[in-house]
Amino acid sequence: AARLELSDVNLYHINSTITVPVTRAASCSLFELLADGVAVQPEWYVSHTWGEPWSNTMRCLAKHRNDRKYAEDAGVWICAFANNQHELESAVTADPTESAFYPAMTNAKMGAVTVIGADGGLFGRVWCGFEAHEAIRLASTRPYLYDVLTPLAVGNDVARIYDGLLEGEIPYEKSGQEERFSLDVARKALDFAIEETKAAVQADWDGIMHHVRAVGAGPAAVDATVRSRFLVGAVRALWKDADALAAAEKVLEVMPASSLSVISVDAEGQAPENWVGGKLVPRLPTKTLTTLTLVSCDLQDTGAAAVGQFLASNGALELKELYLDNNKIADAG
Repeated sequence: AARLELSDVNLYHINSTITVPVTRAASCSLFELLADGVAVQPEWYVSHTWGEPWSNTMRCLAKHRNDRKYAEDAGVWICAFANNQHELESAVTADPTESAFYPAMTNAKMGAVTVIGADGGLFGRVWCGFEAHEAIRLASTRPYLYDVLTPLAVGNDVARIYDGLLEGEIPYEKSGQEERFSLDVARKALDFAIEETKAAVQADWDGIMHHVRAVGAGPAAVDATVRSRFLVGAVRALWKDADALAAAEKVLEVMPASSLSVISVDAEGQAPENWVGGKLVPRLPTKTLTTLTLVSCDLQDTGAAAVGQFLASNGALELKELYLDNNKIADAG
């Protein structure tokens, strides 16, 4: 057999060579074996693909811990280590909300973090797409953060899209970080379609799709929410590429049906002319938006009027915070 380089090791390798053999005698999860009966409520729920090199996943999670400043012993839920790999039928159920994954995600103290490989393959997996939508939906109903990280192709750097601001961070700095997000990954997100995803086990796909269609928001709303989250987060990167910009404008068509509660854009004067006021504002989420931040977006009077028209047309919207800093808005606006 060919030699496996450490940089190529993924969770499939770790599971077959470490997790399963080590836990076979006790027939338990790796966490249960190491924790010796001590229960830990997770602070963060991690969504990821098993095929991504584990070194990339760890690099992203190390940055996340450094940025969010949680303790080394904080609970971080990773399915490969939290689920009993000898009894997966009890962890993965026909109804995804009754699986071991769902309570771990909904009960996480801080929120969920998605680690996306450089190839964007996560957007082709039904579980990962479902988790992304549910995390965004949870963030619209209670204090819950949804963070995204991806390793950059050059060097050991990591790009991120985070909910809200880090301690001491200003919108300008946040947008500058998000501008570095991988354009290739962002494009995959803009094309996400949950009905076109796959699962290792067909029953998983069937169960999730049944839930989405019969109980959840429906495939169209799931797609709109995931696509819109990445459009807003990576918008400054998308503005730089004509094809990506065209894809972003297609997503704007479905954004009103999304579950986003926070829209934050600091354009730093980089937005295409009248893009924010003329294209983004009229297509904002119509049911869930609570915070709107449009900084340095060159709104001017017409853009301010567009914001006013949107709010007037959506009277049931419970907008709690509105920030229009550093825009040239005169008395008419």
